[in-house]
Amino acid sequence: MKKIFSIICFVLLVNSLIAQEKSLEAFKINSPIKIDGILDEPVWKQAAIADSFIENSPNYGAVPKHPTIVRILYSDQAIYVGAYLYDDPKKIRKQLTARDGEQR
Repeated sequence: MKKIFSIICFVLLVNSLIAQEKSLEAFKINSPIKIDGILDEPVWKQAAIADSFIENSPNYGAVPKHPTIVRILYSDQAIYVGAYLYDDPKKIRKQLTARDGEQR
């Protein structure tokens, strides 16, 4: 019984260490930015970066082949999400497809 209790405690400890919650703090701005798909306003450089993403498919949890960088800004009127997606444009699906694991 003592062994089982020790194993359960160990599994719970490892699970809590592995399943750490990630967060990204949005940066507040005081004036609106131009929504044109070009992140050239200096305020984008002040926002925190999210870049440690993982693959969902085909290899869940693997490091992606192409990097992705996301930044978030907000004002009293809007939330702005800017992202650099470094995928090969020729390999991006252009038609509507089923979501995640439902693809055949």
